[in-house]
Amino acid sequence: MIDYSDRGVCGLIFSWTGSTLSRTWPECILSMIFTAIFVAVIDLMDGWTVMDWYSKMGHDLLILPLAFLLVYRTGMAYNRFFEGRGQVGKMVLSARELARGITTYVKGDDPITKQNQANVARLVRAYTIALRLSLRKMESNPESVKELEAVLTKAEMAKITAVKKNFVLVIVKWIGDEVMKFKGQLLFDRATDFMEKSVSDLMLAWMGMHKLATTPMPFPYVQMLYFLLYGWMYTIGTAMSMKAEIRYKAIPAAGLLGFALFGINAIGQELEDPFGEEINDLPLEFFEGAANAGFKVMVGQELKPEVLEPGVGAPPMGRAMGGGSAQQQPGQSFGGITRSAPIDVQAVINDPGFEAKVKAEVKTATQLNQLSPELQVVFQSYFDRYDLNANQILDNPKELTQLVTNLAFALKLGPALTKLLEQVDLVEPGFSWPSEIFVAWFLKQAKTI
Repeated sequence: MIDYSDRGVCGLIFSWTGSTLSRTWPECILSMIFTAIFVAVIDLMDGWTVMDWYSKMGHDLLILPLAFLLVYRTGMAYNRFFEGRGQVGKMVLSARELARGITTYVKGDDPITKQNQANVARLVRAYTIALRLSLRKMESNPESVKELEAVLTKAEMAKITAVKKNFVLVIVKWIGDEVMKFKGQLLFDRATDFMEKSVSDLMLAWMGMHKLATTPMPFPYVQMLYFLLYGWMYTIGTAMSMKAEIRYKAIPAAGLLGFALFGINAIGQELEDPFGEEINDLPLEFFEGAANAGFKVMVGQELKPEVLEPGVGAPPMGRAMGGGSAQQQPGQSFGGITRSAPIDVQAVINDPGFEAKVKAEVKTATQLNQLSPELQVVFQSYFDRYDLNANQILDNPKELTQLVTNLAFALKLGPALTKLLEQVDLVEPGFSWPSEIFVAWFLKQAKTI
């Protein structure tokens, strides 16, 4: 996009790059050539008065519908351009608000929380890239799609390439999933609504821009405009040549008229789709940088996709904050109990009967060894995850708060979370709990609420 704020009048008038004349000079020259031919023919025919009617009645009157179509088309294109600018601004604002939300309303500065925040930053970068590819109709170009490979995991890329188009839709869904992982760590419950609105606004901004990029002016309108414009300009010589006093002056006059009328039409063409790669289009790359800069300032370095690749840098219990599936491996001990077969924690939590099972066991069990093997593994996975210093001991108020918060949601005890956290506040400083003591304490508090 051209910045002309530092140019003087001459610099503006005689600029070639980005001007309408740089697009319309062939049509202007053709108008002058056709006019020269008409001038020569009419001069040889000594006036050729048989064409008088066309000059005075036909050609002059056609300028009215032509002018209406030109002005209306240019006005609509101008509105589309600034609507596009508004949608791009909405995208940047939504990204910055999301960055502010996950840093302001999320409690905790432990490694898992930091990783989840950095992962949102990574996915927002993927969103901005996918948005640009969508608006410029480059999603089917293998070379262009490679740009996403730098910020997505192999599994994510496989899902993206499988859908073939509308990558933004998939990525916004992933961003929403990542945001919901913070649900148990928020300063207040309604903070989820705030962050979810930012995610929804990312979707709305893309749909608003996508509408402009994929909906051209109606064909009948453009067809009629071009028929009248080119027909009128390429026959202007017949009308002007009939007047002997301006006959040869009609040739440069046709060029000036072409510059004006073809130029007005070129403005409409240029502004109709503001998301292309032409010099007067909106600089999407600049706005991408603005959206991602908010995360860089508030979150820091975005997560590298390699960290999430299996066996490379993923958290020990699967995806952070309850995503993915964690398993207890054979022979792994927890609270003195050894399992002989792996148990998928996420599968246990997602079981339709899990909530009823939790309520039944919480009523009767007072110790770890009184819980079912599946429930023991759930407690283990969350205890290990929020044992931030990995010493197998719960000895930090932050560890206890985060463990109770996320375990309550995992066990479907979310409505009782407030009372549980009140009990956490009553725990005396200096506590040092192994897993068995924590489970006994948690079961005791759960029975009282």
